[in-house]
Amino acid sequence: LTLSLSAQDITLEDIWKKGTFRQRSVYGLSSMNDGIHYTTLDRGEKGNEINKYSYDTGEKVVTILSDEELQQLTGNDDATIKGYRFSTQERFALIPFDQESIYRHSTKEHYYIVDLKERKARQLATGEQQRHATFSPDGKSIAYVQENNIYIQDYATGSATQITKDGEHNKIINGFADWVYEEEFAFDQAFFWSPDGKKIAYYRFDESEVKEFHMPVFNTLYPEDYTFKYPKAGEDNSKVTIQVYDLSAASTNVLDIGDYEYIPRIKWTQDANLLAVMKMRRLQNILEIDLVNTSDFSRKTIYKEASDTYIEISDDLTFYGKNAGFIWRSEKDGFFHLYRYDIDGSNGKQITNGDWEVKQFIGYDPKTENLYFSASRTEVYNTEIYSVSLKGGEPQLLSPKSGTSRASFSAGYQYFILYHGDANTPQTVTLKNASGKDIRTLEDNAELKETLKGYNLPKQEFFDMTTSEGVKLNGWMIKPSDFDKKKKYPILMYVYGGPGSQTVSNGMGGNSFWYHMMAQKGYIIVSIDNRGTGARGKDFRTLTYRQLGKYETMDQIE
Repeated sequence: LTLSLSAQDITLEDIWKKGTFRQRSVYGLSSMNDGIHYTTLDRGEKGNEINKYSYDTGEKVVTILSDEELQQLTGNDDATIKGYRFSTQERFALIPFDQESIYRHSTKEHYYIVDLKERKARQLATGEQQRHATFSPDGKSIAYVQENNIYIQDYATGSATQITKDGEHNKIINGFADWVYEEEFAFDQAFFWSPDGKKIAYYRFDESEVKEFHMPVFNTLYPEDYTFKYPKAGEDNSKVTIQVYDLSAASTNVLDIGDYEYIPRIKWTQDANLLAVMKMRRLQNILEIDLVNTSDFSRKTIYKEASDTYIEISDDLTFYGKNAGFIWRSEKDGFFHLYRYDIDGSNGKQITNGDWEVKQFIGYDPKTENLYFSASRTEVYNTEIYSVSLKGGEPQLLSPKSGTSRASFSAGYQYFILYHGDANTPQTVTLKNASGKDIRTLEDNAELKETLKGYNLPKQEFFDMTTSEGVKLNGWMIKPSDFDKKKKYPILMYVYGGPGSQTVSNGMGGNSFWYHMMAQKGYIIVSIDNRGTGARGKDFRTLTYRQLGKYETMDQIE
């Protein structure tokens, strides 16, 4: 197919080099403790800046730290702020540098510790890069991982205590996830301070019996051989234990949590001595949550769920009311919904219900006893934001019904920032109060919206199709602007279809304008979510359990 280029034709340079269609947003946003201010990472005239803003007025209050000051404090003319993490009291900031990516989520880096009160800075540690530097709740210590071992550094003196000593590459990991846990359970940091800062609970992975995989890494003219522990299906996994280090006693205890293959999450409760531990069998069809008392190491199972397929893991476990109870998201009734239980696992109550899915539990406001969550109630390809009482009832819609919404709430849940757009409209970033009322627009992408008017883009259309087996599938299609239904067109199909995924979502994705460029060249672009994908309930998603590839292929062929 050949088309003469005009001013309205999209080019690869527009998409990937010039950034013609790049959406503006609000980046690095973090609520401050007072709940009335937030910080963002902005690009200033002389480099990056961490700026403090008022939720109420939207005005910048102060620049907390800039590249220019960081360079002065560290004596490093190349220092730049690419990310930041505050201590609990917000006196200190950790600034990573020399960052190196490892796998999907993991990185290692060096850190600067910046004292925002005394306006001083120093490097956390030298030598091999560190991972997951995290302040203790009282801000007096920093825990981090270096070369497979965990260290605790006293801020005032700078002296570090090595609390594990058996860490070894491709053998023993302390404090970060092995390949399986990072890839399949989607977390990397694997140590956690207790609420009072007196203990650290951490994962220990023994990879000794896991078989090695060799992979060429093409960083240079001659690729290097990278060897790592990689268990294939049915092979030996790491042997995983949870250990608790007591700072005052300088002692470590290994938790006895009974029978398990995986420990997909651990989480401290609001009691500084009670640790929640999730455990699963290898088939991932039985989930138990134990509460372990880290003073006397007694254990009680407070939740158990069984399934004929697999159980999805999330970060939604939330304890409330000074350990009065906990909130959990489960699909045991066929769709993901929110439940609450007393702390001992009794008096379970389903909070939300219906033939739709709670996608993510966002948080709980103890003052109003409201829960906030995202869901696909209107259409499976939309995502909306809702609130609902801990006691149940009808959820309150806090976002537009159509499109894709994401919310970032302030500490105290007085405000939230809503990121919203749809497949044909760039996102708008809006500040709202907890009831969903607009306060102000932070970014409307007006310039991009005006730019798009000059490109004569066709609309991305959503549709349903029914297979020969009577299964309804969702899809989207982009046709050429001059589409003629009497003509035949080549079709490009974008397929993923993995468990719980969605390619059919009502948002402007990273490849949207490449699809539009192909439509301008005379192609129809289509994507369809096959059986096994998300937002359609448990039966639809888990049909592919232990037989991946069968139903997905059948549906894409149809």
